[in-house]
Amino acid sequence: MVDLSNMMEMIGKSLDSILPSGLDMLNGKQVLFANNNVIMKPIGGWDVTLTHNDAKIHRLESIDIPACVIAVDSSCILVGETIDGSIYSAKCSIALSCNGEPITHALIGPLLFYIQYCSDYGKSMEIDGVKRMIRVRLERLVQYELARAMRGIILLVDGSLRHSIHEHLYTIHKVEDACRTNDNMLIGLSKSTRLRYLEGMISLLSREMYPCYMDVTDMVDGVCCDGKMLDRSNEHCIDCDGKEEGIMVAEEGEGEGVREGKDGCYSNTYGYNSCTDPGSKAKARVRSRTTTASSLLAKLAVNGLVLRADVLDKPETSLGMLMANDALHNGYPESLRIAHHTSVFTHTDMLCIRGFMKSRFNIREVDGDDVRRALLGKI
Repeated sequence: MVDLSNMMEMIGKSLDSILPSGLDMLNGKQVLFANNNVIMKPIGGWDVTLTHNDAKIHRLESIDIPACVIAVDSSCILVGETIDGSIYSAKCSIALSCNGEPITHALIGPLLFYIQYCSDYGKSMEIDGVKRMIRVRLERLVQYELARAMRGIILLVDGSLRHSIHEHLYTIHKVEDACRTNDNMLIGLSKSTRLRYLEGMISLLSREMYPCYMDVTDMVDGVCCDGKMLDRSNEHCIDCDGKEEGIMVAEEGEGEGVREGKDGCYSNTYGYNSCTDPGSKAKARVRSRTTTASSLLAKLAVNGLVLRADVLDKPETSLGMLMANDALHNGYPESLRIAHHTSVFTHTDMLCIRGFMKSRFNIREVDGDDVRRALLGKI
């Protein structure tokens, strides 16, 4: 009979060697307990003081100059799988506001994409990576066409104005150039930041009793994607694409992306063929800034939340005009809220997509099992 008591005692003695608990350092600290893995923010912010030499809070004033605010957002879901690929569907929504009120919105999709894995490789791009690739490319196309066709608008992007390894024909650089050509303002808003170094700055702004912002461009450019200060003698980091943050950009030919061209990959109305190198785990290196946008932390309303904001023009002008021409819900533009909600897939959407595929492509539906639930139960 196996005696587990001695085994447990040996394991207990070795625990600190694999990961020191560090519990002694908790004494007197503020703690925000997790809630079902949901990202939470402390009400009123953390107890911090201003320590960065260049950090300065600037007040924002509403600028009553009429302009159309156009927001773009998208969503992508996994529809089904085949033996050698996956089927995805994406929607992209465009919402328009002016003079502080929502005006209208338009929806592109649902679109279907079939991503087929190349047989030469045993490992394909992860599902989340494919979803992100589809969203980034679809959003960049829509953003570019809006910036190119319209003049004097405020173009809102869900996420930062950073280059993404998933960009292809339509890049953030093209969107920026089109905005400059047609005197459009470009603003990227993120609801949260993965750069933990900025949490203290967010807390400082949240306590201010007026709309304000802080320029954190230098801080962002000096911070790795995991929130640690960048060691420029050993510059390695996984790229954060345009839906998130970071200054790292994968070198050409590296990282999880989609190969196209002579490897048998192609695109058409209903799908993309995709290949990825199983050994390419993005050795991303620092390049020069890939955008001329300023990185800010911004509070757009008195009782609003602090957002990460990237702006192409002067912050006082672009954010001031945004405050005057879009309704703000907890400091977040209503146009982006509408674009998000109208791009989300519903249960009815899923049923319609399945029905369309069955009638259009003569597919044979296969029953499936939830392996995790079958082995572990409902818990």
